[in-house]
Formats: sequence, structure tokens, C-alpha cells
Amino acid sequence: MVSLHRIVVHEVKKEVQSLEVELDLSQTIGDSTDELSAHLVSSIHSTYSNTPSLKNTHFAADSDNPFTTHLKTYLEAENDDNFYTFSVQAIQHLRDLIANERLASGGYYCFADYEVDGRRYITVILLRRKDSINFVKERGVFKAAGNQSLTFDKIAMGFRLNLNVYNSEEDSRNYISLITTQKDTLSSYFKRLVLVADLISSDQNTSALVRLVRALPIPVGENEEPVYTSRDQFNKACYEYVEQCHQKKVNLLDMAKYFYGEDEQRKILDQAEQLEITIDTEFKRVTKIWKRVVAIKVSVPGIELKVDYDKLNPREVDVQNDTVIIRSPDLVAQIRQQQDE
Repeated sequence: MVSLHRIVVHEVKKEVQSLEVELDLSQTIGDSTDELSAHLVSSIHSTYSNTPSLKNTHFAADSDNPFTTHLKTYLEAENDDNFYTFSVQAIQHLRDLIANERLASGGYYCFADYEVDGRRYITVILLRRKDSINFVKERGVFKAAGNQSLTFDKIAMGFRLNLNVYNSEEDSRNYISLITTQKDTLSSYFKRLVLVADLISSDQNTSALVRLVRALPIPVGENEEPVYTSRDQFNKACYEYVEQCHQKKVNLLDMAKYFYGEDEQRKILDQAEQLEITIDTEFKRVTKIWKRVVAIKVSVPGIELKVDYDKLNPREVDVQNDTVIIRSPDLVAQIRQQQDE
């Protein structure tokens, strides 16, 4: 259930290939008790949470612009005037940024401060003029018209700030999520508008997925029995699933549906949030890192050895020609203890 604190919508008028930009601003913030506005934000949140192109990041260090400056001012003194000023300053800065961008086009920019299940967000979403997404201006204020739900293709770009993470001194996760419908390409002017740092790399995403898979619950079948007989078997199944993905690009929504069922598409992402693991919804896996999710199992009479890929290094399990060297004081202690016993 969405609890809407504040909302304001402005229109940016610009045609592709044109350098003329016109702003049509709401004269004040909208009515947060309006049912259509609450429905719009709820639909934005639902669509945002299930988009395949979500990218995680944070604000660029030691930098400020009109967007970040006035956002911080609003967060310091949360009132209607500061929220409205934040939205206007951001849109005016956007106008300057796209004045020389021929491929940029306009739309409705929705600014919202809302809460869902104890988590509070500030979001800025660009909605293109599409069928079923309508706004009317009444008494100088844009408001939603029609209660149709959003679909992903109607959100052109989006910024969402997780205030719980942003305000936490202990939580080191990225607190900003960005989305775009432009084939994995976030417009440079939008990144400059919200002043974010670089996006998460494929290396970071793949490492996060390895950690995540090792912690995921083993799926169960209709009889509530585990589908896989062991953790190793499940990890290997995850490895093979990703390797079979087109161009080795894994989508965590699809992956969750494959292992947990159609109604559990957010199972993996929810687990990541619970474990405070930052990971994008879709990314291309990195081979040398992704191998770490499975273990090498070898045996000869009297000796069995199981080694995770990331343990194969000169410091831990060193393979040299015809010799395997295991450097582990803990293993030595365990072997000696059992010898003594």
C-alpha cells in the first residue's frame, strides 16, 4: 500500500531533432490525497520494481548541481515549498541540459515522495505521451486523468532514491536505482541531471550473484520436497541456467520464475534486498567470476576433495604441475585433532 506524501508533475515540451524546449510548470504541488495520483505512484512503484533494466548507483562524490542541492534542502526541511522548489529547479536544469540534445524529447516529469511497507522513496519519472497516460491541468496544476495502470514501455527514464538506505550510516548499499527503456543506454543528460556516479559493473553484478545463489533457498516441488538433492546440485543448475541465457545475459526476474515459479518472479531480488546485496536486475555475466558459484569435486582412493573455484589460488588451494598444495591452518588443526582422537 502506497502512502503518498507529496507529488508534482511538470511538462517538458520538445520534439526530436528540435532544439526548442518549452516548460509548462504546475504552479504548486498536487493533492497527495487524490486517489488518481496515489494510483499513478503505486503503478509507477510496481512497474519500477519489476523492470528488467534497473541499474543501481549513488550520487557522485563531492559534487552538487541544482538537482542534488535542492533535493538535500528538501530532505533537511520537508515541507511543500521546498519540494516544489526542488522540482522546479530540477526541471529548469533539465531544460538547459537538453537544449542542445537533438534526440531528446519531452514528456511529463512526475516528482513524488512516498512510502511503501516502511520504505520511503523520492522518485522522478519521465512519462512519454502515450495512450492511456493522460494528465490534465486544473487551476494551474497537472493531475493524473484516468486510472489505467502503467506498463514498462510508458516509462522513458526514472530515478528512485531509497531514503532508508541513503540515511543509514551502517548500510553501504547503493541507494539510487535508475531505469531506462532505451536498450540499456541511460541518456547522458539524465545522468547529468541526477548527478550519479558510474553504474555497477558486470564484474560487481556477477560477484553479487555468486553470493546470492549460495544463499538462495533450494526450490521445492508440489510435494514440498526439495527439487535438488544438495546445495551443490542447485548451484550447478543455476550455473547452467545462466550459461544458456542468450548472450550470457541473466535476468533475475526470469531466473526466479524458472526456479521458483511464475508467481515468484521477485524471489531472487527480494532475497538480495533481505541480505543487503546490491545487484542489477539484468546484466551480462563475467565467465571467470561466475565459475565461482560451482565447486570442483575430485577423488582418488582414500581422498576426496571439493574446492570452490574462487579458492583455487596460490594462497589457498595451489595446483602446481602434479602437486596440490592446500594452505589452511584450520584444516591442519582439524586433521591433527582427529588424528589425536
